[in-house]
Amino acid sequence: MNRLLVILILLFPIISFNGCEEDELDKPTNVRLKVSMEELELSEEKTLKAGKPMQIDNGRMVIESIEFDGTRENAKDYYFSESFENGLIGDLGQNKLNLDVTFDIPQGVYHPAEITLNLQPVDTPHSFTLRGTYNMPPIEETQLEFAFFENRESITLKVQNTNGNKKVLFKKGETKTLNIEVNLNQLFARFNPGSLNNANVTQEGNTRKIIVAPDQNEALYDKLVDRIDKSMRAVLK
Repeated sequence: MNRLLVILILLFPIISFNGCEEDELDKPTNVRLKVSMEELELSEEKTLKAGKPMQIDNGRMVIESIEFDGTRENAKDYYFSESFENGLIGDLGQNKLNLDVTFDIPQGVYHPAEITLNLQPVDTPHSFTLRGTYNMPPIEETQLEFAFFENRESITLKVQNTNGNKKVLFKKGETKTLNIEVNLNQLFARFNPGSLNNANVTQEGNTRKIIVAPDQNEALYDKLVDRIDKSMRAVLK
């Protein structure tokens, strides 16, 4: 009995220390989710080929749920998911979300950390849309709409810091921003705006409109849809 008591007394500091160490590792970083869209800048070569410039000034992304999956160095990995009953709407023209979304991530170095955006249409036929204008010869402004994903679509992004390093640090007590960035220049890198000259045009009242979607101007749609995930980054700031 005395020997058992001595063993328990000796083990107690070790158990207490491990418990405190685990508690310390679980202390969180508070993270706020944001969205933004980088302005499209056409090169002189593309502008000359097109004759007139194309402009994208608005967009919408509908997120049904998000998932975070991180591999943490010297500590337990971390996963969580969060759903949004009526959709989390990213206004890419205003660079804002319709809801204030924050979450806690246990501190530590993650490599990699991934965030998955599960897109799902809500109240509209598509979950990712871009809108703008194109001046079709002979100098006639035409509305543009690029509409992607009629069904649920998952986009997984590796979290990186502002230097592009995918080994990221979450420090306890800090507040960070995880910004989902849509890079239009990356999305349209291989797209010749001049190809819009041959697109089917829809007349909506007095407005001319080119719709690029799975069932309209499909050839143009196919050139872009596989580049959407490549044009997005998740940047921890």
